[in-house]
Amino acid sequence: MGAIRSSVPDDLRVLLCIAFQAELAPNRIAALRRGLVESPACCSGFDLTGRFDFAAEMAFESPAALDEWLNRTREELDGDAVDIDVSIICRHHEPADEAASADLLVPVAGGYRRLLLAAIERVTAERDYVRIHAEGATWLLHSTLQALAERLPGERFIRIHRSTLVRRDTIEQLVRRGRRWQVCCRDGSCLLISRTHLRDTLAAFDADRRSGNDVHRRGGSSGDAALRPAEEPVRLAS
Repeated sequence: MGAIRSSVPDDLRVLLCIAFQAELAPNRIAALRRGLVESPACCSGFDLTGRFDFAAEMAFESPAALDEWLNRTREELDGDAVDIDVSIICRHHEPADEAASADLLVPVAGGYRRLLLAAIERVTAERDYVRIHAEGATWLLHSTLQALAERLPGERFIRIHRSTLVRRDTIEQLVRRGRRWQVCCRDGSCLLISRTHLRDTLAAFDADRRSGNDVHRRGGSSGDAALRPAEEPVRLAS
């Protein structure tokens, strides 16, 4: 296990956990969640499963500022939340090396589990969230696609669309349907390649084929134009 370095932030950090009323309308929950995330005190927010529905890391200048904010928030959430829990974050622990940070926490029933970044098969953007696909399951995290892309090993992933990142060795086939291209993955999903990212995607697929990476290819179905191994790299018209 790598060495751990600890740090105590200058401001007062707390973890706020909220359980909403079961009968609360989804649009009301979304509005409350958005209000918390957009609060100047909010550092980050998370959707949860289990006892609580939502958590946020908050930063305050002093205990008095925290008390004032909590009193106001409890009043605003009166009738919408069945449980609110606040814990002070005493210390941040960060991995001392890059290898130790090669995972992230994803929500599961009753808490969180660690998911290796290398196990992620693809990531899709959903408004203010990203959906992570891995190990036959998906998880929704409050993050941007760009922020998560910066944590992923860049040589193993490719952006095929402004809202989609795919791990290169999960791509089995590239097919053209009409004038649009798609990647077909091992799990059977076919994902649209945007025109902006088409050239890079084709080049990456061809490079993987030439380097002998574990990328499987099957012939396309009737009406599909499959990209098959060729002697020359695929070239696009300028």
